[in-house]
Amino acid sequence: MEKIYGTTIRQDGLQRIGRDTWVLFFGLYETTDGGTYEYRHTFKHRPTLDEIKAVINAQLSADADERKRNGFSWQGVPVRYDEEAERNITGLSVKIPRLGAAMFPLQFKLGDYPDGSPAFYEFKDAEEFESFTDALLLFSQECYAQAWQAKAEIDWNKFSDAL
Repeated sequence: MEKIYGTTIRQDGLQRIGRDTWVLFFGLYETTDGGTYEYRHTFKHRPTLDEIKAVINAQLSADADERKRNGFSWQGVPVRYDEEAERNITGLSVKIPRLGAAMFPLQFKLGDYPDGSPAFYEFKDAEEFESFTDALLLFSQECYAQAWQAKAEIDWNKFSDAL
């Protein structure tokens, strides 16, 4: 789906704009700078409700993935939580019971600042690192819970009525 900025009202639905062209409108979201956007998707055929559901659900899942990957910060430091970071964090968590205090203080690259410079954080002890991993896990779960809730709240009749 494509983000279209400047939309001021939510207009979920499907509109036929040509012989074989249908436009799907979905959502109304706010940007960090206070602007708004909606999602649109163009079909070159009359879509089925299953196709519409697939497009919208895929976008909501992608949004949750992106928020999980780049939406968390720890003590003001941006965290990039991708597969590599997850493996690194898991690896360190496994070593803590064996190595304990010998691992700390531990400087760890959590992500990057908006200007591209690396974002490091120094964990003082195992307890602080555990607090970080707990908070990160809760944030990750929250991202997907919000996506599941958004999917559950969709009124599919707004789309099927246009078919």
